[in-house]
Amino acid sequence: MSSFPDEDVEHSTDEESIPLGQQLRLARESMGYSTKDLSEQLCVSETMVASIESDTIDPSIGTLFTKGYVKNYARFVNLNVNEILELYAEQYQGKPSVKKMQSFSQRQQALAHNSYLNLLTFFIILVLSCVVIWLWWQQDTATLDIPPEAPVQLALENDGNVLLPQNNNQSFEPLAIDSNLGQQSNTIDTRFEFSEDCWVKIVDASNAVLAQGMKRRGSSVILTGVPPFAVELGAPHAVTITYQGKQLDITPFIKDKTARFSVPLED
Repeated sequence: MSSFPDEDVEHSTDEESIPLGQQLRLARESMGYSTKDLSEQLCVSETMVASIESDTIDPSIGTLFTKGYVKNYARFVNLNVNEILELYAEQYQGKPSVKKMQSFSQRQQALAHNSYLNLLTFFIILVLSCVVIWLWWQQDTATLDIPPEAPVQLALENDGNVLLPQNNNQSFEPLAIDSNLGQQSNTIDTRFEFSEDCWVKIVDASNAVLAQGMKRRGSSVILTGVPPFAVELGAPHAVTITYQGKQLDITPFIKDKTARFSVPLED
């Protein structure tokens, strides 16, 4: 049993319809070999011989190895090697033409899917960009539309009460002040002019808040009230103060870019 037998084995005309493993097993049995004899001749385990004959070859084993086992098996039992390999390919690998067509179809589907995803991603990015630009434009437009704050003006009634503006419509409500100072309030005139945006708070001698908040560049405040005025400025370098027709120098009162002082200025 150390050499390959030379005798041919006759097979029926229906051989092609018989599974690969069964054809090999029938050929082996007709020649009187056991699975052990075959495993020794082919240098494979009896388990591999049994899986080949039962058409249950483990797919995890490389095709190169299993195809070589089947080829040697067919040659050993004098079967047509080419026909056996074709049958092996049909059983374990499928028809080549069909497999190629399926592979091509899968590639086309993958390309179409990737193109759809790319188009969808581009559309989403485009929409987000438009939204961001629109929000920025709206914010910029809203900033440009803010009108400069109108000068704050105070009015006096005949009885000496000070009228403070309540809104942009310049409606006033009376603010009672000390009757003893009524005549003096009619003679004091103070003007604040702002060359830059500046936070300001002005309180007169009666503790009435005459002005408070952010004043815009180019705006002015004209006060008619009871001196002295307690003044706080957030940007004093941008404020020009005229008191009784004279411009005041507030430089000595500026500390850390802010200023606190009284009008008229204390000596």
